[in-house]
Formats: sequence, structure tokens, C-alpha cells
Amino acid sequence: MNQEKLIVHTDIILEYLLHHDDNASVLRQAMRNFFCYTTVFNAIELFSPARTASEREAVERSMPAMKSWD
Repeated sequence: MNQEKLIVHTDIILEYLLHHDDNASVLRQAMRNFFCYTTVFNAIELFSPARTASEREAVERSMPAMKSWD
């Protein structure tokens, strides 16, 4: 199976982290249909505003769900 690839924008990951309703987040929908990648820029943009340990942990948990783009 040759699944299409998609680099996920930081806003999509952030929406996933802040998602609180019962509908599937955009990231979950994308991951069902594409092989999703993240970049070092995503990590920088997500970790920079994280102030508490729980915010950093949430970012850390979200990153392994996607491959890093090398």
C-alpha cells in the first residue's frame, strides 16, 4: 500500500492539542487518510509557548504520532 504523505502544519497539531469536542480533530482525520509527517519547525513552534510541565508533556505526546521529515 502506497499511502499519500502529508506534512502537518503546526496549527493542525495545536488544534489537536486544544480539541475538546466529540468530533474528530483535523489531525485525526488527516492521520486516517495520509501518512503524516512533522518537522523541526513544528517542534519549535509548539514547545516555544509551552510554559507548564503539562503543556510540554502534551506536546511531547503529540509528536511521536507522526514521523519526522528528514
